[in-house]
Amino acid sequence: MWRKLSIVVIALFIAGWGIGFLEKDLTRELRSHDLIPARVNLEAREKLGQTGYAVALGGLRSLIAALINLKTFNSHYAYQEWYELEKNYELITSLSPHVSYYWEAAFWHMGYNAYSDYRDKPGIPPLRRKHIQKQFFHKATSFAHKGIRLNPENWRLWRELGLLYGNDNKLPDYQKSADAYQQALEIPGSPQYLKRAQLYSLIKLPEKQKEAWKLLQSIKSTDPRQGAFPTIKVLSLLLQDKYQKPELRESILDLFETKEQALQTLRLYQQRNWDTFSRKNLNQIIRRLESPIPLR
Repeated sequence: MWRKLSIVVIALFIAGWGIGFLEKDLTRELRSHDLIPARVNLEAREKLGQTGYAVALGGLRSLIAALINLKTFNSHYAYQEWYELEKNYELITSLSPHVSYYWEAAFWHMGYNAYSDYRDKPGIPPLRRKHIQKQFFHKATSFAHKGIRLNPENWRLWRELGLLYGNDNKLPDYQKSADAYQQALEIPGSPQYLKRAQLYSLIKLPEKQKEAWKLLQSIKSTDPRQGAFPTIKVLSLLLQDKYQKPELRESILDLFETKEQALQTLRLYQQRNWDTFSRKNLNQIIRRLESPIPLR
């Protein structure tokens, strides 16, 4: 009798053990296809507390994330408590990893709001100030990359990375900026204006001028409306001398309606943009336009 009972117990144990492995494999498969939510990590459990974690397991994770987001905005954001805000968004994105808004909000708070706040905070030594700003810059890019990994169809996070890396007033990396825009453009549904944004980053890399010229030609040929933008006209004028055959080059009056309009647009570009390749040529063109000699 005991022998039969032992056999039954062992058989049940083996069956349960096998089912457990099957359940784990099934759960892993379902999570990989986003059919069930990811497990709340240990750090998130500790932040939620026992009651909050139980509710999260009960299927109210999205609601909890929304409530924490609202509380974060009304408290940590209002009082510029950036480190506490960062922790809250780590929790929020753990609870709702496929809500792109939360990743984008975390990115903006780190890369823009916190970064700018520490630029103006009194009583911080300059080196310490720069170190903290750099920290928040990298916190922003970290949120973006995590969000992209979990939401690969979200072109907006790539766009935000392109904007941040291309910002002259932060820690610019124009190659990373151009690469981010390219990643965004490869996602179905992304807007074509991102080509212009990519061009504006490429143009600041001297070794990428030829690539920028090809992209400029592509923009003008595929969408004439984008070709009418003032910056596109300026770049056409500056790049064609180097990469276009003389007989195919556009004159200033081909690109601009009047000499006055050309001069105004070129001066504005000169004030607002930084790119070493254009300075010499731009100054020469502006001096020519300022002279009383009529254009031909």
